[in-house]
Amino acid sequence: MSLYNSFSITYLLCIILILTVQSLSSVPLRTQQSEESFIKNTEEFVPTNEWQTVKEGQAIPPGLHIRLNLQNGLREAKLLENSKQEPSSNDLVLIPTDPDNEHERISKENLQRAFSNLDFSKDDVVTDEKHVEDVKRKFRPYDELKKDLESMNMKIETDHEILTKLIKQLGKTDNEENRKTILTDLEFYLHQYDNAIVFGDMHGLELLIQLLNTTDTSNDNRYLASLALGAAFQGNPKVQSKGLNLGLVRYLLHLLNSGNDNTLKYRLVFTLSTLLRNFPQAQGSFLAHGGIETIVKIVDSTDSNNKMKLRVIQLMNDLIIEKDQATDDKRLVYE
Repeated sequence: MSLYNSFSITYLLCIILILTVQSLSSVPLRTQQSEESFIKNTEEFVPTNEWQTVKEGQAIPPGLHIRLNLQNGLREAKLLENSKQEPSSNDLVLIPTDPDNEHERISKENLQRAFSNLDFSKDDVVTDEKHVEDVKRKFRPYDELKKDLESMNMKIETDHEILTKLIKQLGKTDNEENRKTILTDLEFYLHQYDNAIVFGDMHGLELLIQLLNTTDTSNDNRYLASLALGAAFQGNPKVQSKGLNLGLVRYLLHLLNSGNDNTLKYRLVFTLSTLLRNFPQAQGSFLAHGGIETIVKIVDSTDSNNKMKLRVIQLMNDLIIEKDQATDDKRLVYE
């Protein structure tokens, strides 16, 4: 009985061993040669709208439609239906790389081949003719507007042309009302940085200084001349430098010491402050020509009103703060 059981177990083990060998023999084994061909298959896959067979180990770009052909067991891929595009004359042509050279470098010949299909004689930008016509109907061209304004005795002028005209008028007119209008316009235009530089280059500062120094003009126009100078100096180093070279610091101190009109002196303090602020060289000239003595005289004077005294004290306080907060480069200039 035991011999029969032993024979049955041996027979069963033999059957299991035979089935295992048959199962293993049906699995295809990847040889060394097939492994090497799998690794070295770097041929570029160029997708189209038709199904193409994807070779073993071949990389495919993302976004493709992939299927398994049940008839031959191979993978196939093509472009998605919504990715169809009409070819343009300026489309870049994909140049397949050499499978024998995996790290092919960009060369002059490859670039020439890539750009050989580009048509630079055509403009791919599509112009909306309807939109262009709509714009033409809504807006009139500049030349047409200029002619209409000229027919109405109106002329379009640049700031440079306006400044040139104002300077000429200021140098010729003797009418106080005309001077007042010219000086008011000048103050408006001189607040602009570039206009102030142009004004200084055209010797406009000298004209304003003459108006301050003459007694032939009204005090109102002298007020306006000082305001125009302050507008030109304010935050404009180039014009400040020109004013310093003209000796305007010394001249303003002279007017402050000799004048009796508190309103004019108040305007002159404003002009002086715009010339001194953030300009150490002008502040040095201010000290050299007795600026501190002039400030003390104004503060101690019984003729000066509190508004004037407050203005000069505020000016000195601002200059001290500027010096204390100066950067390294400007601190050297102050020293």
